[in-house]
Amino acid sequence: RLVLNPSHFAPRGSQANASRHITPSMLEKPTFEREVLCAVLEEPALVAEYAARIPPERFETERLRRVWQRMVAEARSLSQPSDVFSLFSEDDDARSVLLSVESVERLADSEARRAKLDRVVERLQLDDAKRRYRDVRALMDQLIEARQPVPAELRAEYAALASTLSASTLKKG
Repeated sequence: RLVLNPSHFAPRGSQANASRHITPSMLEKPTFEREVLCAVLEEPALVAEYAARIPPERFETERLRRVWQRMVAEARSLSQPSDVFSLFSEDDDARSVLLSVESVERLADSEARRAKLDRVVERLQLDDAKRRYRDVRALMDQLIEARQPVPAELRAEYAALASTLSASTLKKG
């Protein structure tokens, strides 16, 4: 019965017109790195503004890190998307990275791109605070286990980090 009835094989609903083409950007995991490159590819002048706040060392993916490093190094000469592509005209791997991030997300205007990059910077700062909180907590635990006094500066730093992290948790919720 199933094979003989052609209506069982007809596409249904809105999914019938869906594209079956897979782009490289669909295959890669979404990361802050891709978001950063996507935003600055649309407005390369932002590279100079955010280079110090988003250091290349924070990029985990080597291919994306190399592209960001080169863009940061040449930030003064980047003013439009074509400048970025000409910067990587000799590097096929970098060009494929740029093409894959180009279609990740189109942001409406410069304000939206800045907001996206500011959220990335905020997230990196939060990650740093979490890491430092764990380190300070471990150090305090070691001192307490060794029955040594915990310095007041360390307690104050711990309290400040705890306050920062709890405020960010409240802000999310």
